[in-house]
Amino acid sequence: MNIIEKIEVYLSEDLINIIYYFIPSKELIFINKEYYFTNHLILENNVLPNSYMRFVLRNDFDFIFNNLIQTNYLKNRYINKKNIKYKNKNKSIFLLLDYSIQNNSNKCKIILDKFIRENGLDINQYKSKIKRNIEWTN
Repeated sequence: MNIIEKIEVYLSEDLINIIYYFIPSKELIFINKEYYFTNHLILENNVLPNSYMRFVLRNDFDFIFNNLIQTNYLKNRYINKKNIKYKNKNKSIFLLLDYSIQNNSNKCKIILDKFIRENGLDINQYKSKIKRNIEWTN
């Protein structure tokens, strides 16, 4: 039982409302899905995009990461930027993939792998898949 469940079980509704009144809306986002959907734009618009994505990946918030993918946040911020190079790759989406591997955020890595496969963003996207066997003949 986490602390939020304990608060709701042991405290009255009036006390819960008083406590929630003093918690900033940026912190209420992570309590449950209802608060996230009502207040997530506050956090996304006021925080730098790189630090927000690192925070989500570092803590392995798969629900938030999946929501960012569905709302095209990830596509607008990371895929359309082609000027970022990371380990000889032109897309910065692979930076997020590598960061999720480094921080052991497996849930977000699975979501990101699925997103890369669905959008055709493979590492060797433009590499020819045809093998040619050219042999010398005398």
